[in-house]
Amino acid sequence: MTRHTMTPSIAMLLLLVFTSLAPILGAPIPVDILSDQDSEIQLREDSKSWPAGARSGATSWLKEIADSDGDTGQWTSSAIADDGTIWVSFYSAAGRDLKVAKWTGWSWQVDDVYTFGDIGKYSEIAIDSDGNPRIASFDITNGVLRISRFDGAMWNTYTVAPGENTGDGNPYSGEGRIGFAIDDSDSEWFSFYVDIGSGEYVLKFANWDSSDSSWAYGVIDDGFGEDSANYDDWTDAGQFSSLQIGANGRPRVAYTCAIVNTISDPVTGTVIDAWYDKSLRYAAFDGAGWSINDIHINESGSNYQPAWWLQLEIDGNGNEYVAYQNISGWDSVRLAVNTGSGWSHSLIANSSNNLGEYIRVESDDTGDLHIVYQDFTNKDLVLMRGSGTTWETVKIDRIGSVGAYADISLNSNAEEIFSYNNFDDSDLIIATPAFDADGDGLADAQDRCMNTPLNKIIDDSGCHYEQQILTTSGSDSQYVDAIKGADGLLRLAHFRGMSDESDSCDTEVTNLTDDCNLVYRKQNADGTWAAGVIVDQGGETGRYASIQISPDGTESIAFHAKSEINSFGTPTKTAAKIATKTGTSWSVTTIAEDNSTGWYTELAVDSQGNRVVSYTDNTGTYSTLKLARETSPGVWSEEVVQVNGTFAKVNFVNDVAHVSYYSSNPQMIRLAIEDGAGGWNIHNVTTNGMVNTFRLDTTVSDDGRLLINFFRGTDTSSDTTCDAPQECTVQVAEWNGTDFKYNILHQSTAVNIRHLSVDIDIAGLIHSTWYNYGYGLLQIASPTPNGWDTLTLLDDEDGASYPKILVDDNGWEQVWYHTYSDTPQLREVKRFAWEADHDFVDNDDDQCADTPYGAEEVDMWGCSEEQRDDDFDGASNAVDLCPNTPGHERHLADPDGCSPSQKDTDAGHHRPRNSGQYWLLRCTT
Repeated sequence: MTRHTMTPSIAMLLLLVFTSLAPILGAPIPVDILSDQDSEIQLREDSKSWPAGARSGATSWLKEIADSDGDTGQWTSSAIADDGTIWVSFYSAAGRDLKVAKWTGWSWQVDDVYTFGDIGKYSEIAIDSDGNPRIASFDITNGVLRISRFDGAMWNTYTVAPGENTGDGNPYSGEGRIGFAIDDSDSEWFSFYVDIGSGEYVLKFANWDSSDSSWAYGVIDDGFGEDSANYDDWTDAGQFSSLQIGANGRPRVAYTCAIVNTISDPVTGTVIDAWYDKSLRYAAFDGAGWSINDIHINESGSNYQPAWWLQLEIDGNGNEYVAYQNISGWDSVRLAVNTGSGWSHSLIANSSNNLGEYIRVESDDTGDLHIVYQDFTNKDLVLMRGSGTTWETVKIDRIGSVGAYADISLNSNAEEIFSYNNFDDSDLIIATPAFDADGDGLADAQDRCMNTPLNKIIDDSGCHYEQQILTTSGSDSQYVDAIKGADGLLRLAHFRGMSDESDSCDTEVTNLTDDCNLVYRKQNADGTWAAGVIVDQGGETGRYASIQISPDGTESIAFHAKSEINSFGTPTKTAAKIATKTGTSWSVTTIAEDNSTGWYTELAVDSQGNRVVSYTDNTGTYSTLKLARETSPGVWSEEVVQVNGTFAKVNFVNDVAHVSYYSSNPQMIRLAIEDGAGGWNIHNVTTNGMVNTFRLDTTVSDDGRLLINFFRGTDTSSDTTCDAPQECTVQVAEWNGTDFKYNILHQSTAVNIRHLSVDIDIAGLIHSTWYNYGYGLLQIASPTPNGWDTLTLLDDEDGASYPKILVDDNGWEQVWYHTYSDTPQLREVKRFAWEADHDFVDNDDDQCADTPYGAEEVDMWGCSEEQRDDDFDGASNAVDLCPNTPGHERHLADPDGCSPSQKDTDAGHHRPRNSGQYWLLRCTT
């Protein structure tokens, strides 16, 4: 790479105070430029993004809402004073104000710093020698940079370099970073992005001298190395900058830059070609001017930024690092290191996700680096710890859209403190180190289950699940159904996805390949699963698998198949099919076949073993919802339920077919009930709200209630905000044969829920699960005495598509779902019985440890009405023949709970008063 040199200017020290600086290079530092392929660091196999604390030595964090006053918590910056006080500056968009949060020792105190105009974006905070914070931020209203200083009692805000251009016209336009640091003399240094006209942007600096409160102002980079003769006005330097004080007490700046480079005809001087050199740059101040070096250049001519979000860090030994986001493809995280003779840079995190957004870095006393960033694809907050080639990766927060505007600080124990934005609720979140006795990654203060075994999958309440990974090869990403047999063992039907070697199904019907097939599995007595059995194969078959068991034990699976293709491999016929198990073998029958039929198959069996299958026929102009009945073994008869109907579920209620479905015209969820005369009675389940893109689920209770589980989106298609009472809610409509009762199980902050599954337990309580694709995680609505808890499963892989839920006799959920890893997997989780009798009272507080599940009127001590002893006579209510024993006779009550005054004596017989029951008493002498 070419070294950059500049000629020193005369009387530069005087000009520092009174005029702009021209870039100067003292002794240039040689730079080693590495290509993207050089020095890539291979992360350890065990450094997956597990929940924090799942590994030995990791800590956990208490995540608290520090500010929830409207849309807040943007552009956070954190610093810790020598006395341990944590300060976080941030922008509150609700009032367009600069605010600060301070830890008082017991809570977060939030104060306004400056509220005039629109101020506070790009905030950067630092601590002075008195332990007081100072905040640099941008005033959008006036187009100037501001500095706010706390004197121990109040905040005072001033203009940086008054009279100079520190942001005319708002050059950042919503994205960028300001550089700010305080040196040992309490003087302030700033680096910032300036529009100087004609489409040219340059990096400038300002210095406030604490000794006399004077300002210096000048240029760091106005296009160093550009073809100034032809492209002088094309520079774009400094939109992202980070400033730190070096070991010699002078500032260093890392920043983004783009200049035009050219090739010219050597004879005529005519420009033959021109392109942008986009780079990560480093500038060091020597007391008179700035030396500039490129760290990482995109010299390919392609339009990508080698660095975008970035931060410079200088450790206690003067070692210099730049952590930055590279956006050459999938955004990655890179680390640049100043070796003393130049800069080298390495890839330290890369995946098919966009990583590195809002990146920040801190160093500890051992020289290890702590890097935090947002995984923009999954909206997760991610921490990397380590150095060199050894890095540990921890997901600090992954529930919802989190991690934007993140910053990191280290306390005296080198433990991380994080500040960031929760986009879903528009809150400021501050996460601080916390005790985690069981090492599950959840702070004890927020952990419901304090004895979680290591390396278990947990939910966001800290309770764990037993997990089985049912498929490890191929691409199993959709369609699974499960049912329990009379023997108490589960059966599973699922669509076997694409093979490892292919990204599509082999649709040739005659090819009996191991991909895109219908698979059946049966549970073993120990809870594991037997090997899968291919029920149907050839082409693409097995989607929308639906399994049922007849009263005589016959097992059946309805499914969709692409049954014919043309010479181009395009399906020309599809079918609804059913597989029937006889002994240990399966036979397959075609129910209906046409150009495009058999979609979204669903099977139901009545008490006499009669089978029906619902499906959608798309052969004609409109989608038509159909139902097929088996009129004799292997013979099926179709009938139309409704035109413009799809996404159906069919159930028998008292041997009457009920079909729940989405109607596209009119747009609503409807219920069709057969009328016994060959027709259908139609009932509207919903009459308003957007429900058109979310497949529903159904089940039937023992007492004959039909439960229809659906997601209701926003009120209208043009509405993008979930702010009305029923918007973005998971609901269950209960049909009792006459009308509907509606239950809201969960309310989301966004339209981000799909693939619902519902079950009802032996106590009549409703359970539901779904895929929250905004979170990339499985959620479960579990009933409590006061409604439903929404539990979010913190799996080690993202994704939870097409889940299926069943609930055991004690009310604990079991769910099957599909992950979105590089090789999508079918997984099973069973919720651990963290509370012995599931009466919603913790074991430590439960005085009645064997309360039957579903018992009514359970009190705060975990005792049901029958288990209690309301009159304190030593006999529980369940066996107490004499309630309301007088207090003065409680000690005289017999095992039946009767005291002397409650008994009548008549010819050797006693009876409780007012009871009409007589009891033979044993005579004693």
